[in-house]
Amino acid sequence: MSKLTLRDYQSKHISDLFLALIVTQVSEEDTKEYLESLTPEDKDYQKVKAIKDWMNSNFAEGTQEAEFVKLIKDSFSFSSERTAATILVKDGDSYINVTDNSNLDMETNELIILEPFSDYYSENEYRFIENEGKIILDVDSIEPFEIFSKKIENHL
Repeated sequence: MSKLTLRDYQSKHISDLFLALIVTQVSEEDTKEYLESLTPEDKDYQKVKAIKDWMNSNFAEGTQEAEFVKLIKDSFSFSSERTAATILVKDGDSYINVTDNSNLDMETNELIILEPFSDYYSENEYRFIENEGKIILDVDSIEPFEIFSKKIENHL
């Protein structure tokens, strides 16, 4: 699991960069921990509360099983998988996640969307720099990434 150097990143062509939506499956233990950590201020708290309320009021009334299963799946999908928009660099046969400079593990992650970085940025709108020992992608504007993020929200 080799990490790229600043020079490695700087030598990459824009065609090696991608905007991606990654889905990571979350373990049962992590899901339980997450659910226990929710507070009323968390957006997912309302989902959990809604399913519990629904179960209390409808389960005893003999609601159809298919409807129940769909509601459970819809309500708890946020805790069984995590999605993230990120930027990847193609390096040989693998992808490097720019966020943490690590190889994308294709056994625990799934690429849902992979779009060329050049669809959103041009060569002169980004650069790799080092800041406090970390390599980061510096862009002139976050707006193109926000456009990508909105696009993937519609996909989900």
